[in-house]
Amino acid sequence: LVKVYVNSALKGKPKSFRTKDIVGLEWDAFRDYIESMFEPWMNWDNHGDWEYDHIIPVSSAKSIDEIEKLFHYTNLQPLWKEDNRRKGNKIL
Repeated sequence: LVKVYVNSALKGKPKSFRTKDIVGLEWDAFRDYIESMFEPWMNWDNHGDWEYDHIIPVSSAKSIDEIEKLFHYTNLQPLWKEDNRRKGNKIL
């Protein structure tokens, strides 16, 4: 649910929760944070070729509180889709 919410927000679709409540930053600051980690070929138009990677995978969470912490912006990074799929639920 949170992943769908964040993706929708980044595409400019209406949302029912505040970005700050999910990722810990206001929308513009979160967008700037993600952009600051873009590889030269990354942009918002080619989102899909890259994905949001949870540095510590959400699958490692043992509780709702842990899940919420793993959606914090400091645990998110843009990553090439192929690399994200290879990484899976590993912590590198």
